[in-house]
Amino acid sequence: MNIKLFKKLFLGVLLTAGLLYFGLGKVQAIGFDPPPFNDLAYKGQFHSQTVSDPIEIPAGSSKEVVVKFKNVGSKNWEASGTNYVSVYTVDPNYRKSDFAGLDWISTSHVAKILKTTAPGEIAEVKINLHAPDKTGEYIEKFYFAVENRTWIKSTYFYLKIKVITPTPPQSSPQAEEEAEATPPSLPLESGGIDTTVKDDNFKAQIIGYTKKTVVADQGGDDVKFKIKYKNTGEEDWSEYELYGELQNSGEVIAHSSWESEKHILTNDKQVLKEKDTGWIGFIMKAPSKAGTYKINFNLGIKSELVAGSNTVINFKVLKDASSSYQPVVGVKSDRELVEEPNIRVRVTSPKTIVKFKSTFEYQIYAGSKFMGDLPANTLVDLNYHGHEGGVYSFKSKELSFSVKEKVRFVPSNMDHYFNIPTLARTVTWKGSRRFDTYRGIMEYVYSDKKDVMYIVNELPLSSYIAGIGEMSDLAPFEYMKTIMVAARSYAYYHIFHGVPRDQRTFDVYASTIDQLYLGYNHELMAPNAVKAQKETKGEMVTYKNNPVVTPYFGHSDGRTRSWKQVWGGTNKDWIVGVKTPYDTGKSMFGHGVGISMDDAAQHARKDDWTYTQLLKYYYTGVEVEKIY
Repeated sequence: MNIKLFKKLFLGVLLTAGLLYFGLGKVQAIGFDPPPFNDLAYKGQFHSQTVSDPIEIPAGSSKEVVVKFKNVGSKNWEASGTNYVSVYTVDPNYRKSDFAGLDWISTSHVAKILKTTAPGEIAEVKINLHAPDKTGEYIEKFYFAVENRTWIKSTYFYLKIKVITPTPPQSSPQAEEEAEATPPSLPLESGGIDTTVKDDNFKAQIIGYTKKTVVADQGGDDVKFKIKYKNTGEEDWSEYELYGELQNSGEVIAHSSWESEKHILTNDKQVLKEKDTGWIGFIMKAPSKAGTYKINFNLGIKSELVAGSNTVINFKVLKDASSSYQPVVGVKSDRELVEEPNIRVRVTSPKTIVKFKSTFEYQIYAGSKFMGDLPANTLVDLNYHGHEGGVYSFKSKELSFSVKEKVRFVPSNMDHYFNIPTLARTVTWKGSRRFDTYRGIMEYVYSDKKDVMYIVNELPLSSYIAGIGEMSDLAPFEYMKTIMVAARSYAYYHIFHGVPRDQRTFDVYASTIDQLYLGYNHELMAPNAVKAQKETKGEMVTYKNNPVVTPYFGHSDGRTRSWKQVWGGTNKDWIVGVKTPYDTGKSMFGHGVGISMDDAAQHARKDDWTYTQLLKYYYTGVEVEKIY
């Protein structure tokens, strides 16, 4: 055979298989099985990267690389929405990366593309590589994917990374003297640190942080940051504190997870001399006004400044906060936090065959017995034959069986989600969008007590709250946080009260019988609701130190009702009728107990009430506390 012809044919075979990587003028086989390409209208071609291989990063430091691919398919690559395009780790798929940081979507999910990219245009993804402590040479492998749809053919790429020994920052004796002569102002009475260095044996050196300049799109946004110090003194640390504040500004950057306005956290981790703290991760709030700020970070030991720990970072805010934003110092208390619980939600009672599908791999159980792995993108048919003592039927291309026990689909990560194509769930006032995709575990189970089948979604309480769809995403943000805290308190109460858990099939309904839970697709269409959930994570309404049930409803006729007035039985001391002036002249819509949603939204919009003010108005004698 003609050698040139043979080479051309061989190259064509590789191209057809989608196993080539186009990068830096080289063509290489990827060396592993590519992920599934479910939609060949999506295709890419490597264009460039901003930092050439090998990418050198000092251990414990970070470096930004922008990777560019050309959209050579026939469909847009979206930067938001249900089918956004982003980058995942591969070989194996969803592998936990050694270079993941707090700014990654997850440890295996890097980032979304920077903007929507039409066919023929160049897409960019910004990758912040956070080097581990171990020096050496690494290869990190990635693929582009369309969320909820497909991996993108011919978008494999890798980065060769060399982690090197960091060079300690150099400073002159004069600079050190000046730094200690003008310490940042963190007075003890405002939750700060005594800036007098009282023990020369305690010293520290900054050896890494996320980046020198952090950027927030808008005031009030959550910004993740991490920082690392080395103990360079003569004494071991039994624990340490981290403090932060803006220079020369009255703005507050404290997040609700902080100990106080300037005290970020206390870590009881022991740090031996000449050892480092490891990465210290936390969240801070962007200042409310657009502009460029400087943040002072310091370490403390027993509220005294650690010499050499002062670090200054730039903080750039692109746009003013919304008019409803009000900085609130954290609600952290001395309460010992509990582990976040899972909640079991009755999604539907199917009367016909149920189908299941996920873009993630799931493990299958019959009761507690492991039946096998279900690969991603595998369609399953589920059925139940007979009544009490009947048989569950499970059929797929990869796995089929019949059992007497309920069937459970369990992901390796509770953030993963599944789809029920046969559900076709819609909500009239939210348009034609379907709500049939949910995070976490799916259980297909027969109820002897009710003689019906149930689809039960089991997931972390925070994920459940993020999927509740009972308000507009354009509502005032403080009002949204109010409803999130009330919804969380209501759900938490139902998890731990009433019929013992081992005697019931689920905790709450996914409908307005309890709360309108719409799942993952609602998260995508309501980013402000998701943000409100995150900003209040773990917070609940408590009465006499205990989380309590907290109902809410549409609007009243000018006044809310007590528990006994509506549902009889014994009154609940925190649910007392209150005036709802913005409901005056309206008829009652809902049960009338607890929060009037319309009235609360207007108090937030017109009177600038915060979420804690709102909760304490509609529920009498309560506190808002972080429970998990």
